[in-house]
Amino acid sequence: MKWTSGPVVATARVEGFRQLEAVTPEALRVTTKGFKLYDLADYWASLPPVSFGLTVYLGNEEWLKEPFVPRGRSRGESWVVVEGDGMVADWLCGAPTDEGRSQRSGVPGGGRSRTIPLTLRFVVLRRDDFRCTYCGRRPPEVVLHLDHVVPFSAGGLTTAENLRTACHECNLGKSATTL
Repeated sequence: MKWTSGPVVATARVEGFRQLEAVTPEALRVTTKGFKLYDLADYWASLPPVSFGLTVYLGNEEWLKEPFVPRGRSRGESWVVVEGDGMVADWLCGAPTDEGRSQRSGVPGGGRSRTIPLTLRFVVLRRDDFRCTYCGRRPPEVVLHLDHVVPFSAGGLTTAENLRTACHECNLGKSATTL
């Protein structure tokens, strides 16, 4: 299953995949024949002339009646391979509402994650008036990022209290330092 945070809305089994290096959009498109993606001409036109390609073939896709937030955590935006009954219980069963969340991180199961959920991202941007908290600039003059006040690499948590809006330049300039 692909999961980047938030609720799980469907499950599927990976039945196979093809990995293609230095592939053209047309050669990659051929690997999707018979699937809806094959017919999306705008998507294929948007790809670079040559790239790395990966086609994942899914089976047993099932849209869930009720989305849920899993107890398990991924380490960022990645495919999650569920193996064994223990992992099935963690990933395919909903997490308890508040008791299963770490009081410090707000993350199901109490794990730390650098991935900032979209809802949290919006809350921080709105709180900071959609402007860099270091230099005051705002879009479209700059691209905004979210910055960990206490750097993630130094144990900083991904919480609203530890996140600040920063422009691209200020965020990269600050890097992993604590101000």
